[in-house]
Amino acid sequence: MRTLTRKLLSLLLAFTMVCAMVPAAMAADGEGWSEWTGGTTQEQACTHDTTSTQTTKPATCTEEGVETKTCSTCGATCTKVIEKLPHDYEETWKYDETNHWHKCKNCDAITGQTTHSLTYTDTAGETHTPACSVCDYKGQPVKHTYDPITGECVCDAKKPVEPVEKPTLNVTWTPSSSQLTMELGDTRHFSATAQVMVGGKPVEGATLTYSWSGGTGDNTGSSYSLYAANTGTYHVSCTVTANYNGGKLEASKDWTVTVQQTVLTLNKTSDTLNGRNDSVDLYPTVTAEGYDDKDVDWSVSKSGIVELESYRDG
Repeated sequence: MRTLTRKLLSLLLAFTMVCAMVPAAMAADGEGWSEWTGGTTQEQACTHDTTSTQTTKPATCTEEGVETKTCSTCGATCTKVIEKLPHDYEETWKYDETNHWHKCKNCDAITGQTTHSLTYTDTAGETHTPACSVCDYKGQPVKHTYDPITGECVCDAKKPVEPVEKPTLNVTWTPSSSQLTMELGDTRHFSATAQVMVGGKPVEGATLTYSWSGGTGDNTGSSYSLYAANTGTYHVSCTVTANYNGGKLEASKDWTVTVQQTVLTLNKTSDTLNGRNDSVDLYPTVTAEGYDDKDVDWSVSKSGIVELESYRDG
């Protein structure tokens, strides 16, 4: 009988303890809180029916937050973890001189970082302006950088071709006139003085050759002699050829020479008489065969004053 009584008392005590713990356990589990704080009998016996909730640490994209619930009856508290926030990236691009990216609104996280997709404006002249076709990046004007092989810049501008001074052949012709007259039996000398010029200045290393033709003259390189052996027309030509740096330059000139014979010359063409008894000798000289002085006729405007000899021997 005594043993049975003890067993019943033990069961009753155990039941009483279980019943005291049920409200707290139900409150904690039902609300999903991690732990109630405190340790007084009053707190343990409180059902925590009336509570207030406060976020004591906001959650971010990089750290979990904390939410705290406080019992308004006994002051006991419990906490739970607030999960990290998902990243919320801005639609507008952020950028620097090299890259662009999207930044999170809630933290410093970035996504989609890539280098600029550059296009170029204002390519005329010596500079171009880089700009990204994806974001709003626009750089400062910079000088063209030309590829040493293709001669092209990244903006497709082509390297200006340095003007090359083309060589020219400068010839001074003597005589300068192209129409000439000569007397029968005379000799006329022609010459060509040539220089290869680059940028208005003579250069060394040019090989010069001279080619003469026409008449009966003698070719002596840069000069030529024409002897007028017969009356008529001679055509004298010269071509100067210069070989320089693998190139060939030429210059030419033509002369038309008319050879004539003067049959009659006078010793004087004009004179002045100083008195009534003054006189002057006028006589011709014939240089052509088949003519003599007797074939010369004289006439004067005042024959009463001037006496003429129609023939003068010697």
